[in-house]
This record gives sequence, structure tokens and C-alpha cells, in this order.
Amino acid sequence: MISERLSGIGGITGTSSLVVTKTGKEEYGASVEAEAMVQFKCSFCNAPILGKPYVEYIDGGRYYFNAEECAKAYKQKKAKGKA
Repeated sequence: MISERLSGIGGITGTSSLVVTKTGKEEYGASVEAEAMVQFKCSFCNAPILGKPYVEYIDGGRYYFNAEECAKAYKQKKAKGKA
């Protein structure tokens, strides 16, 4: 049923389905220990983000940038790639 609906969408050439009958462990979200150091890199310039990142939601994904300018440049580059 779902395969028939998806195959009607342009660009999809095939589908497959898997049924999960058992999970070994259910855990939601990521966990980071209190003393762990997490470093983000800018999605555009790949430089380390020092301080609070500028976050943008683009095409259903969350992206982290050093500044609004990096986000704008990223969107422009992505738009050119689609043209």
C-alpha cells in the first residue's frame, strides 16, 4: 500500500519495506555526559563555532552557522546547485 503511493512520486524507482518485530534497547535522543566537550562546526565555512551558534532550519534539516551571513551564503550556494 505505502510502496504503491511512494512509487507514484517522480524520481522514486523502487521501494522496500522492513518490519521490526523486536528492539534491543529503546532510547530517545542523544545523551552527553556533563564533562564532555561538544564542538559545532559551521555548515557553510566549516570553522569551529565559538559561543552560541546561529541555527537555521532548511529543507527539514537543522544547520548550525557562525553567523547569519554564513547562513545566507549557504542558502545561496544551495539554490545555485538546484538551478
